[in-house]
Order: sequence, then C-alpha cells, then structure tokens
Amino acid sequence: MLVSTFASLREVTFDLNHELKRDFISDPNSNSNSELELAVKKTLVFFNIFDYPLTDWEIYKYLWVGDLNRKSFNYGEIKYVLNSAPDGIAHQDGFYFLSGGEELVLLRKERQIISRKKYKRALRVIKILSVLPFVKMIAVCNTLAYDNVRDDSDIDLFIVTAKDKIWTARFYSLALLKLLRLRPEKDNKKDKFCLNFFISEDNLNLQKLTIENDIYFAYWLKQLLPVYNDEIFKKLVEENKDIGQLINNNSPAGFFNKRKVRQGVIIQGLKSMLEVLNAWGWMEKLLKLIQLKIMPRNMIAKSEEGTGVVINDKVLKFHVDDRRGDIRNEWEKVTSNQ
Repeated sequence: MLVSTFASLREVTFDLNHELKRDFISDPNSNSNSELELAVKKTLVFFNIFDYPLTDWEIYKYLWVGDLNRKSFNYGEIKYVLNSAPDGIAHQDGFYFLSGGEELVLLRKERQIISRKKYKRALRVIKILSVLPFVKMIAVCNTLAYDNVRDDSDIDLFIVTAKDKIWTARFYSLALLKLLRLRPEKDNKKDKFCLNFFISEDNLNLQKLTIENDIYFAYWLKQLLPVYNDEIFKKLVEENKDIGQLINNNSPAGFFNKRKVRQGVIIQGLKSMLEVLNAWGWMEKLLKLIQLKIMPRNMIAKSEEGTGVVINDKVLKFHVDDRRGDIRNEWEKVTSNQ
C-alpha cells in the first residue's frame, strides 16, 4: 500500500488551503455533494473496466467531471465524500473500488511490481531512442503509464517528431528496435516496444483524433508520462486543454514524473549531427515511400475508416484494434444506472 501511496504522491500536488475548505460540501444532503459522489462513482467505474482500484489521491487526480458544470475539486472534498461511505463503493488497504471488487487490490499490487521492472527497461531504451534524428518527445502511454501492466505485455510509447520529419523519425526508431530485436512479434510481445503513435510538433492538438464522448482518450492523455522533453509535453497539454477539462482541473498534468531521460552535451551534439545528415527533403520523401511500400495493405485501408488508424504527414497512428467505442459504451451502460 505504501508503494502505491508514494506513487500517487509523486504525481499529485496537494493544496492545503483547499483541503481545509468545507463550504462546498458542508451539507451532506446538498445537490453539490451528490454530484461529486456520482462523479467519484463514474471515475471508479471507468477504472474498474481495467481492474484497477484507486487511492483517494488518484480519485482526486482522475475525477471525471465531463458532465459537471464545476470542473475543479480539491482533495479535501474528495476525501470528505469517501469518508461518508457512499453506497456501491468499498475500501480496502487504502484502495477504493466498486463493491465486490476486493480481489482487485492484490492484482493491482502485483501489477505495480511488474510495472516498475518494465519502466526501468523502458528508460534504458528511451535513452537510446531520444538520440535519433528528429525525435522531439517520448512518453510512456497506456497501461504502463499508470502502473497497470501485465507481465506478458509490451511497452507502448508515444512520440512527437520535428515538423515535416515524421517519416524519418519513425523509420530510424523502428529500424533501431528491429536491430535490437525489441519489436513485438505475434507470439512474443513481452517487454517489446510498440511504437504505434507518432505526431509532428506542429500538430499537437489531438481533438480531431477523438471519437464521440471519448472518455478513454481523455484518460490516455491525462496519464501520459513524458520521459524525454517536458517542454514539448507542456505544449501538448496546453493544445489539448479542452480534452483536459473533462478530468478534475485542480489536479495537474503528469509532468511531475521524476523518472526522466536527459541528454548531455556530447549526446546533444551527436543528435544534431544526425539531423544535419538527414535534413534533406528528398530523404523524408524516400523514407515515406519505403514505409508505405512495406506497410500491410489492410493497414492503409483502415486509415480510411476512422481515427484508430491514421496515416499522413502529421499523424501516424496504428491502433488497429481500437476499443475506445466499446469501452465508452460499457462505461455509459454502467453509469447510466447510477
């Protein structure tokens, strides 16, 4: 439990002044208090889909406020509601979950241990990838970003590239992983690296990639852990602040993560030299042609069907099994009965 608590503390800023304020929820029967309780339940329902109970700090951080007029709640208010023992919410070892989900507490602890090992591996590989030409930012995403990864899972990374160099950055990134035998294989994905989402630095607004009521994408963005280049990440958060409004605005984005990759002067010089050598416009066109040539035809066809697969000079997104609609529907089905 202590490990989970400390993991939450490193991500969340605690506002002591807000914590002492009680005027918003002074009346236990107030409509405001009921709305907050419902928001807490909706948050737990979403994470229950992924078998992930939350600490009180994480409920504060991930509170779903998409359908509320008020978009900002402090930790004290969340704790007050949780202490009132709302119906349908259980509590064990510092974790909150939907009633009947006690077995998820042990599962979360096991996955957190697995996640810490995988994160160490991710840091080593990201340190190498960050040297490649035109790679501007690298973030850990999906289940590893919030310590909920399975032992047999691969490691998902989200990469921002330089303007007009997305195909070059992707080519060298995939080539390096192939050389190191770190690309996922059909029967072997454990600890491999999946690079299925690239965007260019002049295309940081991701709103056009969302689907209707895209709760999954909102949490995906909230949980991103920037490991290389915080400055680009801050711009990304600002560009997508409308999506960010769906989750508790009192909780900061994740650039308090201390597990970083930083480059020394020599490495920066090497990266600059590689970028000069690959700066020619014809190089980008050639590497694009090569990648499109070897790309599966069904992948290219899927790019015409929605936002799961997107292939252009600003976005390269290869989420073939896009479950966002199913996850949203499951969440809405349960929360509509709350």
